[in-house]
Amino acid sequence: MYKIADATGYTYEMRVYLGKDKLKESLSPSASYNVVRTMAECVKDKGHRLFMDNFFSSPKLFHDLLTEEKINSCGTIRSNRKYFPKDLAPKSMKQGDVAAKFCNGMTALCWKDKRHVYLLTNMHSPTNEFVVEERKRCKRKFKDEVF
Repeated sequence: MYKIADATGYTYEMRVYLGKDKLKESLSPSASYNVVRTMAECVKDKGHRLFMDNFFSSPKLFHDLLTEEKINSCGTIRSNRKYFPKDLAPKSMKQGDVAAKFCNGMTALCWKDKRHVYLLTNMHSPTNEFVVEERKRCKRKFKDEVF
């Protein structure tokens, strides 16, 4: 994981994950959780937004970042993450369909492309329509539920 400086675009801090977390003083849920929390220290309480991939994303991390450090987060997520809704994607989804659930200020989305793509965010407010850009442009309604 690395940080990019605002004005120059140069990397100004980096932490390489080598397979085992060396921070013994922290009793956090996972090594990826530790990495994000450590790297986000310098931007806490500044209203910044973090975007991450499915290795780092988790509902607990997003909740803690927002409530404790005032950092909004968005990222793809693995469907089997702890506290992520298991029944988000209905079996009858067709390509281009979107399903969503909302809870505690977070939105969990599943978009069906060739496979299911899962997204978790606490910075985007849920709406009743979601525009899906495909080969043919279309506007589809998605199912919204609370998880």
